[in-house]
This record gives sequence, structure tokens and C-alpha cells, in this order.
Amino acid sequence: MTINAPNRVLICTYVIVLEVITQYFQKLCLDILHADRSVLRTQHRAKDKSSE
Repeated sequence: MTINAPNRVLICTYVIVLEVITQYFQKLCLDILHADRSVLRTQHRAKDKSSE
């Protein structure tokens, strides 16, 4: 199967866009995880204070 030049450019563009989106989502997921952890931490602190 031969790929002509325009298709090759499209595929390259598609791959690059996919890479960027993947990295963006990974960063987003990490940010969400960090936010969850800090929320959990503050909840634990609140529990500790209420149990004292």
C-alpha cells in the first residue's frame, strides 16, 4: 500500500496532534490527582482536629 505525499502530511499532523493531546491529558490528570490529594489531606486534618 503506497501513501501519497498529502496523506503522509495528514498522518504526521494527526500523530503530532495526538501526542500533544495525550501529554495535555496526562498533565490534566496529574493536576486533578494533586488536587484530590490536597483535598484528602485537608479532610484528614479536619478529622484529626474534630477527634481531639
